[in-house]
Amino acid sequence: MRRARIIYDVTWMIIAVLLASFLTVTFDLHERLVQYTRPLESWELDETPFFLFFVALSCAWFAYRRCRELLREVVERRQVEKELTDSEARYRTLVEASAQGIYIAQEGVIRFANRALGRLFGYECPEALIDEEVEQLYAPHEEARLTAYSAAALSGHAEPRRYEWHGMHRDGTTLWLESLPLRITWDGAAALMVTVSDITERRSQEQERRKIAFDIHDGIAQLMVGAQHHLEAFDYLWRDDASPAEDQLSRGRAKLRQAIVETRRLMTQLRPVNLETLGLIPAVQQYLNELGKDAGWEIDYHAEVAALNLSRDEETALFRILQEALTNAWKHAQTAMVRLSLHTEGEKDDLLVVYVQDWGKGFEYAHIQSDSQGIGLMGMRERARLLGGVCSIESRPGRGTTVRLRIPLQHGEAV
Repeated sequence: MRRARIIYDVTWMIIAVLLASFLTVTFDLHERLVQYTRPLESWELDETPFFLFFVALSCAWFAYRRCRELLREVVERRQVEKELTDSEARYRTLVEASAQGIYIAQEGVIRFANRALGRLFGYECPEALIDEEVEQLYAPHEEARLTAYSAAALSGHAEPRRYEWHGMHRDGTTLWLESLPLRITWDGAAALMVTVSDITERRSQEQERRKIAFDIHDGIAQLMVGAQHHLEAFDYLWRDDASPAEDQLSRGRAKLRQAIVETRRLMTQLRPVNLETLGLIPAVQQYLNELGKDAGWEIDYHAEVAALNLSRDEETALFRILQEALTNAWKHAQTAMVRLSLHTEGEKDDLLVVYVQDWGKGFEYAHIQSDSQGIGLMGMRERARLLGGVCSIESRPGRGTTVRLRIPLQHGEAV
């Protein structure tokens, strides 16, 4: 548009100059004709001032048009800049207020990060991530895969699609995350804008369902099959030999009782009714006593707080952690004694510290990651992280297991 206007003005300027030249030549011819036809008049028209006046008038008209066009362009440019500034401000506000973490990466370096991303990875100020390598957000085993995918998405060789990955929290815990990359232009160069959602809780629930499926398959189902075999043997023997038949019946009843206990335990995991009716500390104590009675444990229980000022979701998550620790001791430790200790620390009693200890056979963590116990241990750590705390597990074969849990109390008091 601007080029067309300039061409238009230049064309009219050329026409004006040509018209002035034509008029000048016409007047010059008129004077020559007058000189040959009659004596010189007292008045004589000089074509030069007329030519200069006409050219000056054309230049003034051209300058006026250009000034008007420039003023219009300045106004339009200022309007566009204002709209861009307002749009950027609105966009930044939306990005900062987003519940999803968002970062922009360029050449493997973070150029922008919003507050949600900082909170997700444990940074109070998102500016701490600026100019840092993107790889520091990745779990070590994810670096090669995610780096290759980011490079492909940035070059346009990969279609934008959601993908799941393991992130690394600032405190070293692992996060389950879901992301959607988008190729954009940032400061005149190609960049990758990535949204990050925390799906740790969803993954924890999926793993919990998987663990329950393991428990049903390896626990209740096996017990019921065993009971069925014993009862079938009893049915075969009871007419001919009463003594072996009674032994088979006794074993079948024992397995059925054990299956009932296991079923009740799984039902408690699915819906902790006692937590709703009694509160956290009494519910934990009751669960410990019932489990200890079934397992024949000697119980060492210490609780220096009667209740904790936690939300319902926080209470449920904490109960699940302790429930998992005690259930693992019951199913795997083969211990005669279990110790559970709960107390608060800090000047304002703003830190809850929990110990669950057994003196059983212990284990090597690397050997159990694929079974139900390994899934449960991972779930304990993830639930603790969601509470803002840390769950550590120490165990060695033949030396028992200790679960240490440290959870900050946001309100800073026990009631």
